[in-house]
Amino acid sequence: MKRYLLPLFALVGYLLLFSGCGTQEEYKTISGVVMGYSFKIVYKTPPYAPWSFDSDLKRELNKYIQDIDKSLSLYHKGSVINQINNNKSMEVDSIFSVVFRETKRAAQYTGAALNITSKPLQQLWGYNLIHYHTVTDEQVQEVLPYVGFDKIYLKEGRIVKDDPRVTINLNTPGIGYSTDLFAQVLQTHKVVNYMIEAGEAISCKGVNPSGFPWRVQLDRSSSIVLHLNDKSVTIHGKLYELIRKDNRFFSYLFDTKTGYPSENPLVNVIIIEENNLTTGLLSLSLFSMGLERSIQFIESHPGIQGLLFYYEDDVLKTYATSNLSTRHETQYFP
Repeated sequence: MKRYLLPLFALVGYLLLFSGCGTQEEYKTISGVVMGYSFKIVYKTPPYAPWSFDSDLKRELNKYIQDIDKSLSLYHKGSVINQINNNKSMEVDSIFSVVFRETKRAAQYTGAALNITSKPLQQLWGYNLIHYHTVTDEQVQEVLPYVGFDKIYLKEGRIVKDDPRVTINLNTPGIGYSTDLFAQVLQTHKVVNYMIEAGEAISCKGVNPSGFPWRVQLDRSSSIVLHLNDKSVTIHGKLYELIRKDNRFFSYLFDTKTGYPSENPLVNVIIIEENNLTTGLLSLSLFSMGLERSIQFIESHPGIQGLLFYYEDDVLKTYATSNLSTRHETQYFP
């Protein structure tokens, strides 16, 4: 689904809180679109910055945006990923190579399918599984030969496919890597207080305009608030949105080994880490694992910080890692 110019700070029902008084006038905002996703950067100009600082920063960020879109954007007709999907060229660039390799590494590390190649299944089953009652096993078997991340490889700067019909979608790790590149630009320019939001990824450093750690409130009706400083967070899945068919819960992901929708009460995964490429891949991995496997994986890897939202007996419940620092605050933030 195209996400072009989504409302900023929506983040699938999440609200990023950074407003306030005090030093707010010292912060600047840059907004735009990368990979078809709206992004917004709020930053504090460093002291003694030259008069051209803000325009120089925008110029450098725009160069990165162009490079990212030329590599990973499905909305850029001549992008590397579209050339590969259309079998016109298998050559990759440095951005594609980094994201693809890290995605492969995450798939091997977690054992998750990731659904990077599942577009044919999405088309077969339809949006929100509208074809759930009409899809046949024969149709599924016809699609399976060109679905699965194990059917595509990177070798000596070129993509190799087991089947030319294999296509890939690197939106989740790609948008995460985009925020990491933006953060790299800001840090190169000595910016120490900033927030970057793009798609479902947020990267924070330093303090917000009020002088406090950046705050992320989980859903407008929730009292759970994350306080982020020098951290990145990716939110995967949509709270309060679950596909229900014949009293069975399904996610929008698929089991790429069977070709059938994943029966899964897990609706949302939030992961906090040092960078958004990692958080994006880990949140996608856990989401594709399902509730039981994701909890088992988290408990066997105690360094993971995150939250899982899932349904049990039609009630939305939360699983939080023990190392996650949250505050339950319902009052107005200064």
